[in-house]
Amino acid sequence: MKKYLLLIFTLASASVLNAQLLQSVGVKSGLALANQSWLLKSGEKLFDTYWRNGFYGALSMEFSKSKHWSLVTDLGYYSKGHEQEVLNTSVALPEGDGTFTTFDTRFSYLVLNPMLKWRHQTKHLTPYALLGVRIDRQLAYASDFNWVPLEKDMRKTLWGATAGAGVELKRNQMGLLLEAQYQHDFTKLIDLPVSATSGGMEIKNRAFVVCAGLKYYLP
Repeated sequence: MKKYLLLIFTLASASVLNAQLLQSVGVKSGLALANQSWLLKSGEKLFDTYWRNGFYGALSMEFSKSKHWSLVTDLGYYSKGHEQEVLNTSVALPEGDGTFTTFDTRFSYLVLNPMLKWRHQTKHLTPYALLGVRIDRQLAYASDFNWVPLEKDMRKTLWGATAGAGVELKRNQMGLLLEAQYQHDFTKLIDLPVSATSGGMEIKNRAFVVCAGLKYYLP
């Protein structure tokens, strides 16, 4: 499916980029609010996981020769993952003592995020919407869980889609923006089949990004 979506996006972008011009360059910085779904395939058991906060930062370029349409390409870094509460147990209390410890799991990614942008431009204030494909490339991970047995099955490159909206305040050649994105993954981080020795595991990322940005419009 991701191949067809990439083809559709490429064809749509081609019309925007016909005789394209670099309109602006900028930076974005903000918060990545991330979670993971953990599914044990045997028994269809879904584990309880919680959202975690991480940093998001990107360099951004916008290409346009159209009144309402442009292509925005963000190249950046962010952290994803999840938090999970684990019951404290001991030899004397294998059923637990009623208290929990929060386990944190963080994945760091380099992200390439080309997006089609529709905007309604006024003199200073411009609301806009975004839709595009996304590639996340894993840089590192750290977890309070032991992920070593899963490392060989961990996908380092993940495909996904981004949908977003924002508003920009423009004065002269400078723009200040506020933006929100929802990021859905097509590719599973872990996808282990049910076997004689394993109940099968499916782990998948999802995230919201909220950021502010500063743009410079080329003369």
